[in-house]
Amino acid sequence: MASCIIEGIYAASKSTGDMRLLQSAKLVAGLGMAGDRYAEHCGTYTIVKEPGRQLTLISADAVEAATAAHPEPLEPVRIGNLRRNVVLRGVTCHELNSCVGRKVQIGACVLFVHRLCVPCMYNEMKNGCEGLRDALWYATGVNCEVLAGGDIHVGDRVNLGLEWDPDLSRVNDGGKPQGFYVHPKKRSAQEIR
Repeated sequence: MASCIIEGIYAASKSTGDMRLLQSAKLVAGLGMAGDRYAEHCGTYTIVKEPGRQLTLISADAVEAATAAHPEPLEPVRIGNLRRNVVLRGVTCHELNSCVGRKVQIGACVLFVHRLCVPCMYNEMKNGCEGLRDALWYATGVNCEVLAGGDIHVGDRVNLGLEWDPDLSRVNDGGKPQGFYVHPKKRSAQEIR
């Protein structure tokens, strides 16, 4: 699998709080990023008991490619405004999304990728960019559990896919229906709830 680097680290102290750009952060096993809304149990989805809610990864390359490929021009989006914790550079959308069910290593920290992180309308509204959710559906990263904590820094190397074969039996997406991951415009009548 691919390796890449950390381009940015972001945290918010509460669910609707602004994302702060950090140069380093402490990851805590079983909890997430110290000081972030989910580690502090005050994120929007904290009530959902899902281990993958501890930390999110997103590819800057994937966001740039998806916005450039959108048929209608989109306003430039600051990647920190997409509300993901760790921004990666040097990894494609496909490579990052293929990490579901695999371990990822950032320095001494080890993460387990549980699921894709699909975009929500809140992000589109917060960014004031109509069409953003549609454009970024498959490019908004992955949700992770922190297995081994430690310090991470901008510029750290990230190794994706430490296990060649994914361990899908370990994936816990909180019981999301299959339609949750299907682009809204492509959902069947059965997948709409």
